[in-house]
Formats: sequence, C-alpha cells, structure tokens
Amino acid sequence: MPSGEVSKDEKTAATSLAAKLPLGVPWIAPDDVAPAVVYLASDAARMVSGTALSITGGDSARVTA
Repeated sequence: MPSGEVSKDEKTAATSLAAKLPLGVPWIAPDDVAPAVVYLASDAARMVSGTALSITGGDSARVTA
C-alpha cells in the first residue's frame, strides 16, 4: 500500500520486486537491454527472424508453457 512518500514507496517497491526475481534486481535497466538491441541491429543477427528475446532478470525461468 503506498504511503505517499515517493522515496519510501520506491524503496519498498524495489525491495519487493527484487525478491521476486531470481537475479535479485528490482527492474530491468536500459543498460541491461541495450546489448540485445545492438546485437539484433548488427550483421551478426542477419539470419535472426521471428524470435523474441526475454530480458527478464530470470523471471522467465518460471514460465513452463
């Protein structure tokens, strides 16, 4: 439940989210996504099509279907 204090609520949310992810990060930062974007935009990925990269901090390990 939000307290109304932005910094306190952000810290509470970060702690809660980090506890749910196997890698222990509260959220995925742009710097974590950038290497995948660079790869997909590079010649090294010229044969890659119709795929999705899950950049989830390990959360996708829970997907079983």
